[in-house]
Amino acid sequence: MTSEVEKKIDRYTPAAIEEKWRERWASSGLHNTPDTSDKPNFYFLTMFPYPSGEIHVGHWYAFAPPDAAARFLRMRGHNVLFPMGFDAFGINAENAAIDRGMHPAVWTEKNMAHMREQFNRMGAAIDWRREVVTCYPEYYRWNQWMFLKLFEKGLAYRGDAPVNWCPRDETVLANEQVINGRCERCDTLVVRRQMTQWFYRITQYADELLKFEGLDWPERVRVLQTNWIGRSEGAELAFPVEGHAGDQIRFFTTRPDTIYGATFMVLAPEHPLVAKITAPAKRAEVERYVESARNMAEIERTSTVREKTGVDTGAFARNVFTGERIPIWVADYVLATYGTGAIMAVPGHDERDFAFAKKYRLEIREVISPDGKEHERLDAPYTGEGTMVRSGPFSGVRSEVGKKSVADEAKKRGMGGPSVIYRLRDWLVSRQRYWGTPIPIVHCERCGVVPVPYEQLPVVLPRDVEGLPLRHALEVRHESFRVPEFVALAAKHNVAVVYADSDDHPAIADSTADFVYARLQRSGADEATGYSAADLDRWAERARIWAAGGVPDDLPKVAGTPAQNAAQAARPAYVFFISGAKERNPAAAEALIARLRE
Repeated sequence: MTSEVEKKIDRYTPAAIEEKWRERWASSGLHNTPDTSDKPNFYFLTMFPYPSGEIHVGHWYAFAPPDAAARFLRMRGHNVLFPMGFDAFGINAENAAIDRGMHPAVWTEKNMAHMREQFNRMGAAIDWRREVVTCYPEYYRWNQWMFLKLFEKGLAYRGDAPVNWCPRDETVLANEQVINGRCERCDTLVVRRQMTQWFYRITQYADELLKFEGLDWPERVRVLQTNWIGRSEGAELAFPVEGHAGDQIRFFTTRPDTIYGATFMVLAPEHPLVAKITAPAKRAEVERYVESARNMAEIERTSTVREKTGVDTGAFARNVFTGERIPIWVADYVLATYGTGAIMAVPGHDERDFAFAKKYRLEIREVISPDGKEHERLDAPYTGEGTMVRSGPFSGVRSEVGKKSVADEAKKRGMGGPSVIYRLRDWLVSRQRYWGTPIPIVHCERCGVVPVPYEQLPVVLPRDVEGLPLRHALEVRHESFRVPEFVALAAKHNVAVVYADSDDHPAIADSTADFVYARLQRSGADEATGYSAADLDRWAERARIWAAGGVPDDLPKVAGTPAQNAAQAARPAYVFFISGAKERNPAAAEALIARLRE
C-alpha cells in the first residue's frame, strides 16, 4: 500500500492533478463566500484587469499577491469576500478590435472568457458569482446615474479647454498619456486643440484631499498627493496694459514681497490677451511661437532642464508699485492651466525667470537681501527669505511680513489681494471614442444641455456600428440611442435637433467606480433589499483594496470624493450589486433601484 502511494506521488503531473482539484474546488464551492457566517468578514478587493488581450505574466504578477493574501486571511479564520471583474471599456480594447476588424463587444467577450479560464487554471481563489463587468449596461447605468447626480450638484459641467489630441486614436489624452510629446499607445505626435469637454469639479475638494487625519498612508504617498494638489498661498494682483484701456494682466504669486523686483511679465501662449496686445511688428513672430508651443506637452514645457524660450510681444504693462513700464513676453514655461496663465517675472529671486532674463538680457534686480544689504550684482537668484531692499516704503521689512503687507496694500488699492490657488485641475472626463460609457446628456437646439431622466437609464451604447468608422460611431449613430422623452421634446418645440452627447467616459471612470463603490460604508438598505444597514456595515468594517505600486487602500478618497459627497444615496445600490444580491433576489434589486430613483 505504501509503495503504491509513493508511486502515485513520485511524479507531479500538473495536467492530471490540477484539473482534478479545480473540479473538486468548483463542485464544492470552496471559493464561494457566504453572506452570513460566524467568522469575521473581510472584504478584499483587487484591481480588475483590462480584457484587451489575454492574461500574461504581468497580470499574474499583480494578482498573485492579493490571491495569496486572501487565502492567508481565510486560513486565519476570516470569511473573505474576494471578487473579480473586468475593467472592460477603454481605448485599448477598442484599438485592438479595430486592428482585428472586430466589434469591441465581441473582442472583449472573447477575451473575458479566455481570462476566466486562465484565472481558473491558475487556481485563483475567486468567487466568480460576484463578477463585475464594466461594459454591461447593468453596471454602467450607475456610472450614468452618478454623472447625473454630479450634474445636478454643479460638479459635472462642460467647458472649453486646451487638450492633448492624438490624431491617430482621435481622442483626448491625459498629460500622463503623453510621453516625450507622443501618444503612449501608438507613438503618434500629439497636438494641442481647444475643445469643449465634460469636467468633474474635483477642485472643489482640494482642501479636503489634503486632510490625512485617520488615514494610514505611507509618507511617500502623502507627499505625492500634496504635490499633485499643489496648494499655494500668496496674492492675486493686476498690472494694467499700456495702450489698452481697461485691459489688465491678472497674475498669482507666492512672493508678493518681491513685487518691486518685477522687471518684465510673461504670458502663456494660450493667454487670451496675447493676440489682442501684440504689436503689429511682432505679430507674425508671436503667432509662429504660439502655434509651436501649443503642440508641446505641458510636462515638456515645464521641464527644469529644458532651455527657456520666448518672444517679446512689443507691448508693455505698468508695475503699479514701482510705476515702471515693463515689457510683456510670451513664453512656453508659463501654463494657461495654472493660476491665471500669466506671471510677474522677478529674475532676481526665481530660477526660471533668472535663466530667461540672462538669455534675453532683461534687467535682474535684487529686492530681497539675505543680510539686509543691497548688492549690485547677482550671479544667481536668491530664492530664500530675507529683508526687503529697493522696495520703496517696504524696504527694511522682513520678507515674511512683507508678503502679507504687499497683499493687503494691493487689496486697499483695489488691484488684488491675498489668494490661494491649486495646481490641481478639474478632471476632464470626455473621450471622443466609441467603447465607453455614454454620457447621459441630450442636446436640444432650443433647451440646450438636458439630462436624461433617471427612469430612462441606462443610455445604452448602440451596437449597430458595423461598417462605420468606429471612432465616430457615437456621432454617426446618435439617433440609435435617442431618448423617447426628448423626441417628444423636439416635437413640442418644433425643432429637429435633439441628440445624445457623442462623448463618453474614460475607462478610469469605470475603474474608479470599482474602488469607490466597493468601499462604501453606509447604507440606506432595508428589508426589501435582503440586506440591512448592519449587514452591509459588517462587510465594510474590514475592507481592503490591494493596488499595485504601493498605493494605499484608502486611495479612492482621491478620485472618489466628489462622487461620495454628491451621491450618498448611490451607496446601497453599489454594495448591493457587488455583493451579488441581484442574482439571488431580482425583486429586491428592482425595489432598491426604484427607491434610489425617488
